Amino acid sequence: MTELTVTTRAELAGRSALDQVIGAWLADLDDTTADTRLTYGRLAGRFARWHAAAGGGPVTGSGVRAWLASVGGSPSTRNLHLAALRSFCRWALRSGHLDADPTEGVRGARLKGAKLHKRDAFTPAEVGRMLELCQLDPRPVGARDGAVLALMAFMALRTVEIQRADVGDVGTHAGRRVLYIRGKGAEDAPVPGVVPDPCWRYVERWLELRPGAADAGPLVTTLAGPAGPGGGRLSRRTIRAII
Repeated sequence: MTELTVTTRAELAGRSALDQVIGAWLADLDDTTADTRLTYGRLAGRFARWHAAAGGGPVTGSGVRAWLASVGGSPSTRNLHLAALRSFCRWALRSGHLDADPTEGVRGARLKGAKLHKRDAFTPAEVGRMLELCQLDPRPVGARDGAVLALMAFMALRTVEIQRADVGDVGTHAGRRVLYIRGKGAEDAPVPGVVPDPCWRYVERWLELRPGAADAGPLVTTLAGPAGPGGGRLSRRTIRAII
């Protein structure tokens, strides 16, 4: 079963562990709009109250389904609740508060007569094909986009984590090549993430073609063109557009 980590600090503060973890998650949602954070926080808080009333304990897939059934409303409303909880659970899994994602395999409500605008997740074959196309592109844009895709595919980095990474964050830790991943604020110490060899091949190729100083500046940069010499930090919007 999937168990939330209960900290002594949370218990002493008089708040449930789930409430405290939700608070940390919201503070880390800095690549979303303020309205999205407000909505997700409200819906996740609703789940926390339902979970407590149901007796607390492990957060399971069946529990998630039971909560969604209790939400009622339109399919869109239930899907929004699921999206909020799924965002939280994925963050909690990545942060070590969960040992598995209880929303994995939970399907959203079917939207009858509606056109779905969100694309399905990429299959491994599709990811491999995109990386291959980037590798075959001799231009710097191909190397850069390949590095971005590889960091997402092999290290599961978020847009904001890629956007904040600097060249100086690439190093070694315990004898392994790592990228020090920056948290939500300057006060957070970067956490080393192992860069697998397949991922490094794409990052290394980009570093060879990347504009700007070889040992300083953003890891993923703008390219030289009419707008300037390149070397500036790439925006999150541009990183999202790559995929």
